Amino acid sequence: MKDGYVSEFTLFINQYLADHPEVVEDQKRGWDIFWNKKVDFGALEEAQQDAVPDDGYGSYLTDSNSNTASARRHHP
Repeated sequence: MKDGYVSEFTLFINQYLADHPEVVEDQKRGWDIFWNKKVDFGALEEAQQDAVPDDGYGSYLTDSNSNTASARRHHP
């Protein structure tokens, strides 16, 4: 006998996956597509070097990007 409670749904899923191993293989392919990507570290480093630093306040105008002396909220 199993230890602890096992819901009917868990029993169903476990039996379904045992009867349909192609589902598990398809899940593995999906996992690999999303998570196991090959990383080009050279391209990643180049992108980091080419990136423009973000000051975190993209909606504010500052002395460097406006004609006013003080920063003001930008209203489109």
